[in-house]
Amino acid sequence: GVLFELGLQQGEPAALTEIAKGVAAAAKTPSPLHTNVRLSDIFETVGSYYAYGGSLTTPGCNEIVTWIVMETPRVVTQGTLDKFKAATANPP
Repeated sequence: GVLFELGLQQGEPAALTEIAKGVAAAAKTPSPLHTNVRLSDIFETVGSYYAYGGSLTTPGCNEIVTWIVMETPRVVTQGTLDKFKAATANPP
């Protein structure tokens, strides 16, 4: 899992900004993302992380998951967060 904290534009990975733009557009008219995005651009440095065995969070709750949580949160701007929220608020 990746935790995000609100921050300034210069701290937000450009790839995350591009994904948010695509999500916002697709929420209005479903379409593919027309920009190449590498997830490694969001996770430029892996840094420290915690890993532990756990279970699914859906019924069945099978204990078959290895959870990985980054120690350092990534930055997201309020504008990008709003685009993701708007896209999931009223699914088609």
